[in-house]
Amino acid sequence: RFLQNPFLQKVHTSFHRPAHFPFNVPYTLLLAQYKPTTTALFPRQVRWYNSLNVKGDENMNHRPDKDEYHPFHETYIRLVPEGNLIEILTTQLENTRALLSTLSEPQANFRYAENKWTLKEVIGHITDNERIMSYRVLRIARGDDTPLAGYDQDVLMKGAPFQSTALSQRIEDYTAVRQATLTLLEGLPEEALQRRGVASDNEVSARAVACIIAGHELHHMNIIRDRYLISTI
Repeated sequence: RFLQNPFLQKVHTSFHRPAHFPFNVPYTLLLAQYKPTTTALFPRQVRWYNSLNVKGDENMNHRPDKDEYHPFHETYIRLVPEGNLIEILTTQLENTRALLSTLSEPQANFRYAENKWTLKEVIGHITDNERIMSYRVLRIARGDDTPLAGYDQDVLMKGAPFQSTALSQRIEDYTAVRQATLTLLEGLPEEALQRRGVASDNEVSARAVACIIAGHELHHMNIIRDRYLISTI
C-alpha cells in the first residue's frame, strides 16, 4: 500500500534491501522518511534524498527564518526538507505507521543500552512532544502572548505508562495526535503562522514550532534506524 504514495514511487526501483537489513522492514520506507546522517555510509541514499521534491502550494511553505527560533532547535529544523509542511507531516504519518506496524512487541521493548528508552518509549516521547508543540502553535497563532513554560522530558517519561501498553496503542496515540496537528495547521492562515510568542523563555514563531514537530520526529526516527533497528539484527 505504501507504494501508492507518489513520494515513494519515485525510488521504488532504484534501491534494494541490503541482506543485513532487519525485520523485513520495507527498505524504501526508511529511505523515504529518514534523512541519512552520514554521507560516508549512505552516499546513494543522500544523493536520492537531496533530489526529492515534495513541494506543494507555495502559500503552505512554512519554513521559518533563523530569527524565528532559538539556535538549539536548528538541530531539528535543519532535518526538514524544503516543501509543503503539511505534506511533509502527512507523509511522516503514513511512513511511521507503516514502519511501526512491522515490529513485534519484543522489538518495541528493545533498548540499545542500559538506562536508554525503549523503542516504544521513544514513540511515546515523540507523541508527547507533538502534543506540547501543537499547543504552543495554537496559543501563538491565535495571538496569545502569554509566555509558555518549557517541559522536562525525563519527568514526563517517569509518569508515562508507555511500557505497560501495547505498541498498537502507541501507534494509535501517535496517529491521533498527528491528525489533530494537521487539522490545526490546515486551518491557520499565513499571518497566524508568522505570529510570534515566547516559549521556554525564547521568542518563537508559530510556523517554527510546527517545523520543529517534523524535525523532532525525524531526529528520533534517525536514532531508531541507527540504534534500535540495526542493533537488534
